[in-house]
Amino acid sequence: MRHASALQAGALLAGLLLGACAATPVVPSADEAASDAPPTGQVPWLAAPGPGWTILVREQANTVVMVNDGSIARSGDTTRALILINFIHPVQGVAGRAILSELAELEVACAARAYRRPMRRLFDRHGATGASLDAVPEGSEAPPRPIIPGSIGEDLHAALCAAAETTR
Repeated sequence: MRHASALQAGALLAGLLLGACAATPVVPSADEAASDAPPTGQVPWLAAPGPGWTILVREQANTVVMVNDGSIARSGDTTRALILINFIHPVQGVAGRAILSELAELEVACAARAYRRPMRRLFDRHGATGASLDAVPEGSEAPPRPIIPGSIGEDLHAALCAAAETTR
């Protein structure tokens, strides 16, 4: 199996973010939250970094995508959120090291149907744990990228913009 590069993984993240249809809260026990291991009986790519994360994409296109519930905020037409991407199969990243998760700030322009990631951090373990391999600053001044119709990004756009609308 070929592995994607870190840039392809980033494109995969943004272009493939799916799944508001069956959001599932992830609430580990206190012992599980204190451990780097996923909850007992849980596959590692469903690991969350702690309580307050909701799965938006479950095992779709090599990814599981979660959003930190407390991070969803809207300012004008822009919705911001902290998302976690766990890769089911490792993607190639920094110096050939495998990436198993990515923690990213996501900004979605709801009406314009575009997004940007001002910052993303890559990890060698699921759940944004293990060694931090690299921080990839895109910057808040980077031009927004269009959301591709029919992509996971389109479903994430719908979920985040709807969630932000209900918190206004």
